[in-house]
Amino acid sequence: NVPIFVSSDSLLHSYHLLFDKVLRTAETEHFIPLLAEMNKALLAQADAQYQQLIGTAWEDAALRSVAFLAVGSKLLDPAAQVPAYAADLANQELALINAAEGIQPSPLFPGLEFGEDYTQYIPRGHYTRSDALKAYFKSMMWYGRMTFRLKTNDPEAGKAETRAGLLLIHAIQNAQVNGRPAGEAWADLYSPTVFFVGRSDDLTVLQYIPVKEQIFGKDIPVTQLADDGKLEAFIEAADQLPPPRILGIVIQDTDDETKQTKGLRFMGQRFVPDAYIFRQLVYRNVGTRENRRGLPMGLDLMAAMGSERAYQILDDLEQTRYENYPQQMEKARFWLSGLDVSEWTETLYNAWIYTFYPLLDVPGEGYPAFMRSQAWQDKQLKSALGSWAELKHDTILYAKQVYAEMGGGPPPPEPVPPRGYVEPVPQFYARLAALTSMTLDGLDQRGLLNELDRESLNRLKVLAESFQKISEKELAGEALTQEEYDLIRFYGGDLEHLVMAAADTDNEDEYAPRYMDEQPQAAVIADVA
Repeated sequence: NVPIFVSSDSLLHSYHLLFDKVLRTAETEHFIPLLAEMNKALLAQADAQYQQLIGTAWEDAALRSVAFLAVGSKLLDPAAQVPAYAADLANQELALINAAEGIQPSPLFPGLEFGEDYTQYIPRGHYTRSDALKAYFKSMMWYGRMTFRLKTNDPEAGKAETRAGLLLIHAIQNAQVNGRPAGEAWADLYSPTVFFVGRSDDLTVLQYIPVKEQIFGKDIPVTQLADDGKLEAFIEAADQLPPPRILGIVIQDTDDETKQTKGLRFMGQRFVPDAYIFRQLVYRNVGTRENRRGLPMGLDLMAAMGSERAYQILDDLEQTRYENYPQQMEKARFWLSGLDVSEWTETLYNAWIYTFYPLLDVPGEGYPAFMRSQAWQDKQLKSALGSWAELKHDTILYAKQVYAEMGGGPPPPEPVPPRGYVEPVPQFYARLAALTSMTLDGLDQRGLLNELDRESLNRLKVLAESFQKISEKELAGEALTQEEYDLIRFYGGDLEHLVMAAADTDNEDEYAPRYMDEQPQAAVIADVA
């Protein structure tokens, strides 16, 4: 019996719940079975290649390509069969991954000067919900992080890794997954995740195959790859491809970053704008060797998006005093301001961040007095930061909250129903409606949308569109209709519906959410650097 205030936070949180649900549903029902079949087919093809290269200079590379796929296969399915000759090497790597005890030398990639950060394989985000998702997380993290580099500080290490990478590409070109080319299966796994999050920041199959065919020829037997003269030509040609823009491995601060990082990743981790901004605002770009800025802050992103309040808080925290921080922040702002609408709406990840801009704008004349205060700016900043934390949680590889009760009979009669109010940020609601529509259309086109999720996303879209119209009326001083007041009044019931729809379903009844016995939990903070 109190007026309802509809806040931007509640819609952003609802979108997070639905985004996380449709992503883990796609992973469980589509991506995990596909990855299992692909692992099996590629491992068999890599084994056949090894048998043909025994006794050649490429035997060790063939062994490592088999072991690489064996690790990914065993992480997804511990019962997967691995060729005996590769088992020891694969098991050494698996032991380090499962121990997750920090940065250690990699048995499979001995050329990595500082080894691999094995803490990255600890499942996080929604990947802790089931054993299948935990296994998928580890397997995809392996395929996403490990790089067959072209050149390193040790040229021989670069050649060794490139040989193994070329053999992996050759296996993808020649294997069959359920009667179709493995490259198509790879694309069926990669492309939907591009829609969710973005393109690989590292070189992939898509860039390597044309260069491989240019240097070695098309449709060649694997034995014709064993030509170190052509290998040198391949390395030089592939080195002309773009380098990664985000540092994703451990290197020395005096190293040539491009040389130490450029190469092939089987299912490379994705380029996302916030990570790129963070890369510009930490050492080596900000700070000195003696006074390094080692970690970014979420406020960096908000300041780069134009929030002067975020920059002021960073200044109060003495973050702006690191050498070169102000100059790098200007570069970050310039880069972000140069992204056009097509780039902001290329992926769901980007479009989600794009919804924050209206929240960071400073309201001017025509807005309610409470929205023109610093306290409101701080509230909006926290709204954007909270939603960004949920975005990072949902996409950590690539909580349920308390909800309003609606039911139990009609409300008691009241002489005058309490009025409600919608936070008047019409551009935010418009962008959230567009983001939800993009999610619906993109998943539908890819065959990744079930009817329950379609209904929930449509419901959120209609709410966002309705709140856009209501907030425009509020700013214009126009009276709301009784129907619009009723929508606000019973908004808690809509939130309840969305929370229930975003829960995992019971195995026996797909419409019975599995959340009743769980502790409501909304904490989602995950590592970002």
